[in-house]
Amino acid sequence: MVGIILYVEDDPQIVYDAEIGLRRDFPRHEVEVCERVPDAIERVKSRISNLEIVCTDGSICEHNGWQLAQQLKDLGYKGPILYTGITDIPEEFKNLFNDTASKSGPTLTQKIKQYLGK
Repeated sequence: MVGIILYVEDDPQIVYDAEIGLRRDFPRHEVEVCERVPDAIERVKSRISNLEIVCTDGSICEHNGWQLAQQLKDLGYKGPILYTGITDIPEEFKNLFNDTASKSGPTLTQKIKQYLGK
């Protein structure tokens, strides 16, 4: 079983940078990168038990990160969810996230390693 890192962001340049870094820094994980919430759910819903960590932006096209977090939890996901957005999480959704993280780079890698226990 290969663990999945799900990264959801709608800015193509950020996605590009993050994907390169995550694939390099976590070669033993499957990195799923999506630009839309429905695509993210579709890619992991049948493999929710393999999902190890989620990193999500706040505003993602016509959806948002808290909708993604709630849908994943509704599917049975119990692992960590890191918020990479720059806008504040509405108070009623803060309980869906474990922590905040930068969008890419070494600080994102360190935060993921912290939650994966590596």
